[in-house]
Amino acid sequence: MSRNKKSLRLRLLEKEKDYTKNNSSPTSTHQKNNENKQLEPVCPEQFTKEEKIIWKNYAFILKKYNLFTLINGPVLELLVKNISDRNKCMKIVKTEGICIESYRGRIYNPYWSAKNRCEENILKHINLLGLSNLGLSRLGMLNIEDDNDEDSEMNKLTD
Repeated sequence: MSRNKKSLRLRLLEKEKDYTKNNSSPTSTHQKNNENKQLEPVCPEQFTKEEKIIWKNYAFILKKYNLFTLINGPVLELLVKNISDRNKCMKIVKTEGICIESYRGRIYNPYWSAKNRCEENILKHINLLGLSNLGLSRLGMLNIEDDNDEDSEMNKLTD
């Protein structure tokens, strides 16, 4: 009764080597790129034309700073909805005014209050996405630390 004396660790390492050899073909890198695209959020179909434009603008900004991830997708949707709702409220406030007549007399327009709540939510969602001034400055510091070229634009400006 002879058993294979290889340890479990050695067998796992051999399997890992075989796996990497089999998956290093050009088609597997193409599949990896497709998998990365699947990990990006997709613009919801129920958005209006205006909301889709806003979503694409913010998606472009998030991609530029490498923040466009599946995890940020729901926050991005909430941000776009709040921006759209704020714009709708502003249109109504422009036509009716900040104060309106009611059966109790002059009161603040409810759309004015809704606009203010939307603006508070917009700021909160921008902070969550890392697009606030502080968040962007942190990203900029990371880029400066990574960029050690003597001919870089930032080094020219700081000299």
